[in-house]
Order: sequence, then structure tokens, then C-alpha cells
Amino acid sequence: MKKGRYLNIMESDNGKYDEPLEVDVPLDSATRCFLRVTFDRAILQFSYSLDGQDWQTIGGIFDATRLSDEYCRDASFTGTFVGICVQDLSGGRRAADFDFFEYIPKESQ
Repeated sequence: MKKGRYLNIMESDNGKYDEPLEVDVPLDSATRCFLRVTFDRAILQFSYSLDGQDWQTIGGIFDATRLSDEYCRDASFTGTFVGICVQDLSGGRRAADFDFFEYIPKESQ
């Protein structure tokens, strides 16, 4: 098992778990990581930056229509949420601090 800080994308599609990246993105000794998701109607794209200026896309284009109650087969979907989280998979009770979270709605067209 590799150790250190890595960035990955996890998804659950009607209960089917997947990690769509072929390789985790190493964050090495970075002290900050900026994350962004951009929605454009039915598609979404993730990006990250280590300095808040130079953004790199991560993963492919994702189908945003899956974030709806019409898509969920078990009718247990409660709506689309946007937020941030982190998991310590080492079991070492490591913490993550978030400086800010900003939601910027795209202007209606």
C-alpha cells in the first residue's frame, strides 16, 4: 500500500463503487491543494491546483445527469449536494483542514 498524500476520485453509481482514475495524483510535499468542479449543464469536470493559479484537470468528463432523483433506481436519492470531505484511510486519525469553500453559480444563459 502506498503512503503519502494522493488525490483520487471516487464514485458510486447506483451502489456500484469505482475509482475512475488509472493512477492516483501524488501531492508529494504540497501543503495546500485547491479543488474545483465545473458544471456545464449535463457534464462536470474536476480540477486541482497546488498554488491556486495553475489548474490541472483530473479524470474525464462526468455525466452530471446522474446527480438527480430520476437516475437513482432505488428512489432513495435526496437531491444533489455540493461539499468537501476527506478520509484517513490509514486509521491514524489524521486531520485535514479546509481554509474555505466557495460556490459560484454560473450565470443563467
